[in-house]
Amino acid sequence: MSVPILDDAEILRKITPKLAVAAMRSALQALSDGQLSAPPRISSDLETVKIDFTSGSFKNNWFGYRSNPTINGQEGEQIVTLHDYATGKIQAVSIGNVLGPLRTGAIGALAVDLMSRKTASTLTILGSGPQAWSQIWAISSVRDLSKVKIYSPNEQRRTALVQRIRTELQIDTITAENEQAAVQDSDIIVLATNSRQPVINSDWLSPQAHINTLGPKYRGNSEFGTDLIERCKLAATDSPKQLETYADRLIFSKEQLNGVIGLSSLINKTDLNQLESRRPTIFLSLGLAGTEVFLLQALFNQ
Repeated sequence: MSVPILDDAEILRKITPKLAVAAMRSALQALSDGQLSAPPRISSDLETVKIDFTSGSFKNNWFGYRSNPTINGQEGEQIVTLHDYATGKIQAVSIGNVLGPLRTGAIGALAVDLMSRKTASTLTILGSGPQAWSQIWAISSVRDLSKVKIYSPNEQRRTALVQRIRTELQIDTITAENEQAAVQDSDIIVLATNSRQPVINSDWLSPQAHINTLGPKYRGNSEFGTDLIERCKLAATDSPKQLETYADRLIFSKEQLNGVIGLSSLINKTDLNQLESRRPTIFLSLGLAGTEVFLLQALFNQ
């Protein structure tokens, strides 16, 4: 029997932001219910090649993995496999580089849906790379956005991103002259940079803001500072196990790390008044293992 292989073009043909966010919601629900096994990622160093592996399993249903290579610092093609749990047979494979970023964007949108105000309508993106697009692509499916503000020091990519949002999502989008102008008065803020130093000051935040941070979070290499963690009253991550493995490298204090909750714990939360009193909020995206396979399975069943 031939195995279905989904390349980037096929994934883009099949996927929608609503499908992607629904798959991530199901994944986090499965994690909350103890049905999703999601161990920390492991790495293999092969001279100039490094391969990161993430694996996961959905109880008595499927298991799979993602291999993510870099060659001399440049990203190679990723492979995601979906195996039948009982037989081990491969059910589907994806090859390319769009599934991972769209999966990350969908998790970010789920964090926005669970942690930001339901009336949140203004979004700021700091950064202009592929993940900046994936975040707005997914977030636009969970909030009725009235305006998007973009800031990136790369003028060409910034302009291209603004045009893409206007054209494909039909959302009013503007460029900001600097990070502070972009962040002020924004309901939702996404840090999607590779900056080694903070790009945001906690004093710029609206008291009701929610922040997604995707970039570096390590001592001496972080897109935000400890002041942001101190300002935010609630911090969550998609992968508490991955957070534990990074603990010695992260910029957080031990006390701050102990206060970070799993995003899955908010899936069944009904006391919205309690969440209202815990803003600003911040989501630390680390990449929950098994979610690429979860998304591939959803696409396979389309």
